Amino acid sequence: MRKIKNGIIAFITCACMMPATCQFSFAKETTGKVVATQSQSKIFRSAKVKIRKGVKVTGADTRVYNYIKNKTKKLNEGNASSTTITIPLNVLGLNKPFTKTQFKKLKAGYNKKTRDLKISKKNFFKIFETKGINDSNIFLMFYLNDPLEFSWIKYFGDDVSYYVGQSKNYKLKVKKKKNGYLLYNKKNALPLTIEPAAAYGNNGKLSSSGRKRIRSAIAYANSIIQQNAGYDDLTKLRNYKKAICDLTSYDDYYESEYKAGYYDDASMISVFDQNAYTGTICQGYSRAFKYLCDHTTFQSPNIKCYIVIGMMKGSEENSSWGGHMWNMVHMSDEKNYVCDITNSDTGYDDVSIFMNGATLTDTTGMSYMTNFRNTTETYSLYYRYFNIKPYYADPSVLLPTTEDYVITTDSEPTAENPEQINEMNNDNFIFDF
Repeated sequence: MRKIKNGIIAFITCACMMPATCQFSFAKETTGKVVATQSQSKIFRSAKVKIRKGVKVTGADTRVYNYIKNKTKKLNEGNASSTTITIPLNVLGLNKPFTKTQFKKLKAGYNKKTRDLKISKKNFFKIFETKGINDSNIFLMFYLNDPLEFSWIKYFGDDVSYYVGQSKNYKLKVKKKKNGYLLYNKKNALPLTIEPAAAYGNNGKLSSSGRKRIRSAIAYANSIIQQNAGYDDLTKLRNYKKAICDLTSYDDYYESEYKAGYYDDASMISVFDQNAYTGTICQGYSRAFKYLCDHTTFQSPNIKCYIVIGMMKGSEENSSWGGHMWNMVHMSDEKNYVCDITNSDTGYDDVSIFMNGATLTDTTGMSYMTNFRNTTETYSLYYRYFNIKPYYADPSVLLPTTEDYVITTDSEPTAENPEQINEMNNDNFIFDF
């Protein structure tokens, strides 16, 4: 992708989103197949899902997503340690038998004496697919909708490492019934363990230091919201952008840091941790902005911030597409505006892609062009979504308006307490690589 630094166009290597092939991988990849460690009690997931026209989000996907979301509040706020989420079999749709045809397609069998399910690790996740559950869809919903959820997760770009436990009490068994085959176990549940990044813990546990870091970052983010409580809506949004850009800088060493074992720069935590040695990438900028917006009481109930993903390139002839994440803001005027916080981190508050209108460049409504604000010469950036419409309750939020939102850059923000503006001008955390 392209990143603007101090008003100058610069090329940087960015692994923050999917490559141009538009494949979305949500698991630790080794051989490209389902793999397991030496322990036979864990079945790791390694799945590739291509984001294309045929993608669908089922009601079963949403049911599992909501269950996980409801169970992870303490975990994602740093108040619990185990990263294992136990999901009841009925939530997974396993309270209803598989038909004989479905069971045959699983290429599964069972031990007639112990009734233990016999299925290859390669086919294990087909159990859930048969019930209309796509685990990659579930993680993608978290990826787009929840900036805090799983901020501690171990992933690189779009790889997530997770596994389903198959210990004694959770091992699936088979009961043959007249209408098919019913899967069950002693706990009537399956444990899903999501691996944390090294900065937060390991082996399915958040460390005390990792939990403390999450709690501290959330508290600091909430303090920014509180500092801006008296401002009008537009000033809140502008101050949020400024606060994020003051607190962090783009991390050019993203890939090498991950390989060294201490990467977590795609998280909003790396923005709000008050650590001058942690930078972020486009995911961190976008998630931080959405978190602040999501936890703000705006004067207008219409205002809502969305995370969007796709590709971006500059207007130069030799410019190429690169993966990117940015935001779309639905404003009180019922129009949608482009906000690219990553490329608003220029050092100048009035030079940015923030609350921008855009011109569509194709008939699908998935590609558009917009310009930097208040530059002496026009510089354009092109954006193109992946096929993410199915992941939004109202896909119209992806369609930007054509005109920029009116921002008077030389006017003072209005607030109940004008002194609050000084609190947002703290440059102590600005740093560069």
